[in-house]
Amino acid sequence: MVLFQPAEELGTGALSMIEGGVIEDVDYIFGAHVRPLEEAPDGKAAPAVYYAAASRIIASFHEKPAHGAQPHLGINAIDAAVATVNAVNAIHLKPTDNYSIKATRFLCDAGVTNAIPDLAVVTWDLRAQYNETMQELRDKFFMAATAAAATVGATVDYETPTGMIAAQLNEEATGLLTESIKKVLRESGCADIPDLTGEIN
Repeated sequence: MVLFQPAEELGTGALSMIEGGVIEDVDYIFGAHVRPLEEAPDGKAAPAVYYAAASRIIASFHEKPAHGAQPHLGINAIDAAVATVNAVNAIHLKPTDNYSIKATRFLCDAGVTNAIPDLAVVTWDLRAQYNETMQELRDKFFMAATAAAATVGATVDYETPTGMIAAQLNEEATGLLTESIKKVLRESGCADIPDLTGEIN
């Protein structure tokens, strides 16, 4: 049976497949995905990949509008959002933990150029090799963001859309795929299992 899973980027594809009942009475599901050359050279296939955990956080900064000639009467949403971006960029975890956190969307518009905006919305993309690292990264994000927004007197609300947990490989399934790859591509066609730290397992 061949399945095509939708909504990979939204993190809801697998859930919809389960809810639709298409994997009932199925012992294994093997996913196929193209990989960059540094992970699986041309003509080779890897039996598994250590996919990282992924998460998004959307922060809405609520401020006080004012006229551009009287900025002291308002609280600038841009100031709060920029302070938060800088605070989040200063987050550091253990150097051996593979992770990244970066702002990927910044929306703010008062509608005119001579007004202090009262709302800014920033989205962050978080990645981590391990689920424990992701949790630590999220915890530090919320501490940094809340503190940074407070420095200018702003309030902030958070949305956390569905995320993806890091892969935990099944030894038996990986062994079955390794045997299959070697039968089709020979021993030399079976690539080592790449992980996102740049190491080879």
